[in-house]
Amino acid sequence: MATDPTFATTPVIGFGQLATAVTTVDNPTSSGNAITNGITLVDAPANPVIVTAIEVQQAQATVAAGVVRLYLSSNGSTWRLIDDIQVAANTISNTAAGEAAGRWSHFYDGIDHGLGLKLVRPQLIIPAGYRLAVTTTITQVLNVFAHGVTA
Repeated sequence: MATDPTFATTPVIGFGQLATAVTTVDNPTSSGNAITNGITLVDAPANPVIVTAIEVQQAQATVAAGVVRLYLSSNGSTWRLIDDIQVAANTISNTAAGEAAGRWSHFYDGIDHGLGLKLVRPQLIIPAGYRLAVTTTITQVLNVFAHGVTA
């Protein structure tokens, strides 16, 4: 019995802007399938999504050190903490460029693990019917981007 394998073929980019602190570590307040004061980066209603990177970019001149939290939900009302992204303090101006405030990626950690592989963690797979959301621990404006693929 021959079947054709399903490959990830469609790029997925989720993004949004965080501005209000959410200090709850696990199962933050939610409303209508979303975390209150958070953003849903990935909604995988029909097909799983493979998330390959999440980037946090400052959206104001000065950001303080903080944390962006990643949550996973199967029903939109119960959210579980799955990881954190450390946000570095930074100030940008007309003469000083901003850098990514934080990054989550399975691609690169700067350490050679043999065979040229420099992995930090496996890919994050969001099952069909699940959602991935993020919050910030302090009140400041951050843009968050998720990059991935789906079938």
